[in-house]
Amino acid sequence: MWRYLTDPLKGKTPLWQVVWIYGVGVSVVYALLEPLFPVAKSGFGAYFVLGLLIGILQSVMVWQCAYNSKYPRYGHVLRVFVVIGLLLVPLMLYVLWSHPELAELAG
Repeated sequence: MWRYLTDPLKGKTPLWQVVWIYGVGVSVVYALLEPLFPVAKSGFGAYFVLGLLIGILQSVMVWQCAYNSKYPRYGHVLRVFVVIGLLLVPLMLYVLWSHPELAELAG
């Protein structure tokens, strides 16, 4: 059971599976869970932290499996996108921290 989580984190999964199952599939399930979280700030905070953790896990999986594809030379491009995405996380946190009213617009 844990193999489905540990293999992509160790770079042992084909890239297409990481993108479609762990990327798109998990993101769709995450989006469908939104109505379960209350609209209050604490509910949004919990939903946001869960999304942040999922995004970090997805980034690590893509980083580790970037070269596990038919075209491994694109692994460099994928890793650049992972770095850009992770650099944008602090910016997003700063914007939400300094303008909490934006959180209400997201819901």
